[in-house]
Amino acid sequence: MKKLLVFLFLVLIFNSLWSQEKFLEYKNFYQNFTYDIFIDKDRKSGDFTLVFYANPVNAKDTVGFFITRNEYNNFFTSLTKARDKYDEWIKVAEEYKVMSYTRKMKMFFDAAGFFFVNKDIHSFYPVTVSFNFTIQESNDKKHAIYILSLESVPYASSKDQMLSTEGFSIQFYSLDDLNSFVDAISIDKINEYTPMPTLDELFQD
Repeated sequence: MKKLLVFLFLVLIFNSLWSQEKFLEYKNFYQNFTYDIFIDKDRKSGDFTLVFYANPVNAKDTVGFFITRNEYNNFFTSLTKARDKYDEWIKVAEEYKVMSYTRKMKMFFDAAGFFFVNKDIHSFYPVTVSFNFTIQESNDKKHAIYILSLESVPYASSKDQMLSTEGFSIQFYSLDDLNSFVDAISIDKINEYTPMPTLDELFQD
């Protein structure tokens, strides 16, 4: 029964991938990397699936994860709790002049991870995504850099265990950047978003 539910969930995810519209871009200027976020939103019910394209651990992979409406509250709560802890730990690090440190936070969430192989999409559910805090010295050794990373575990394709990815990450290098990201994917912003009408809605009888 569990395998059937996972299969049906992944079918839903596949449908979302092909019907998605671009929701926003998050630009990480420190890494010179852009994270694309897409949305599949039902115009009548308001149900939605968010599709996050993320930074691959293996540069050859195109990877990311899905968050459905049912998973959104847990995902967003974990994200905001991690944001608050990130803020707290930055202040501690600045007070005690800590220049090197790494710690995994207690917050995490589950999502459906996906990756592409030769333009074919593969996915697995659930993939656990954790939050990691890192302090590293700047290149000029004059100040510390504080990083919050969303990092997945490696995962294999649910339809072919021989195909796998090393996982993905999304990284934030400042509290301002993280706050902008949190605000951009808030439920208010999602509710405000109006999807494009379908062709049948455009060409009515």
